[in-house]
Formats: sequence, structure tokens, C-alpha cells
Amino acid sequence: MQTVPIRSKGKLTAEGLLDRLKENWLRGADPIRDISVLRQRLHGLLNAAGSAALAPYGLTLAQMETLFTLRAAPPPHRLTPLELTRSILITGGGLTKVLRELERRGLIKCIANKTDARSKHVELTRAGKGIAEAALPKLLEMEGRLLKSALSAGEVVLLARLLRKAAAGLEGAPAG
Repeated sequence: MQTVPIRSKGKLTAEGLLDRLKENWLRGADPIRDISVLRQRLHGLLNAAGSAALAPYGLTLAQMETLFTLRAAPPPHRLTPLELTRSILITGGGLTKVLRELERRGLIKCIANKTDARSKHVELTRAGKGIAEAALPKLLEMEGRLLKSALSAGEVVLLARLLRKAAAGLEGAPAG
């Protein structure tokens, strides 16, 4: 007997999908399969909620990630597009679109690179810094609320530790 709903708001739940996979296709226990399905489902749920949290600021998740990455850089909060691409999960073409929109809104400015005429620097403006500093706490608050509605405080800490360890291992760096 199933103890979790098969559908949530009209959508097949992750547990329901895992049950179907086990019953109809990939039989037996497979933690890697489960991690893959659950990672994708959590990604979708957190992105949907994140988009809603950023809507009042007129930002997409990619735009927020770009502003956040620039804000995290040392003053004057300036990076090259290549440094941004290496820091966030976005392609060069996708980044170009994000940068154009952020520049149009006055949240960043593009500055010629004095040492390399082929590239430019992307710098966070005062307005960009302000919106990043206002929006990020709202995004984190929303994600925290969601995670804490499903996990205990200790489980949230454990999840963070395990995700940090997995990321460090996959990136080839020691876990901090």
C-alpha cells in the first residue's frame, strides 16, 4: 500500500514516478536511478518557486544567478563574460541574452577591457547591487521554507553537507 500521493496538483509525484518505473520498466532498487529522478523533480519544483519569488523584481533565475555571481566578486564587482560562464550554468549564447537584458535595465554595465580589446568586463551597477541584495534573501527564504516543510533542520544540514561533498567530488576539488 502506498503512503505517498501518486499525484500532487495534477502532476505525477516523484514517488509515483519511481513506483511506476519499478513496476513497469526498471525493476529493483537502484539508488542512482532514484537520485536522477528526484534531482530532476526537485530542480523543477525549486525553479518554479524561485521564478515566482523573483517575479516581483522582474528577474529570471539566470539573471539572478548572474547578478549574484557579480555581487560575490570583489569590488568593483566586475568579471569578464568568460569568468561568468565558468561560474554559472549557462552557455555563452544564453549569457549574451541575459547580459543584454540586464544592461538594458541598468543593472550591469559593460566596460571595454583595457588589456584585451577583444573582450569586455561586466560590472554590477549600484542598481544591480541593490536588486541583487533585495532579491536574494527573498529567494533563499522561499527555498528555505520549501525545504524545511519537507525536512527537519538536521536533515537540511545533512543535505547541504552531502550536496557539497558530491559537487566537490564531481568538480575534482576537496570538499570544504
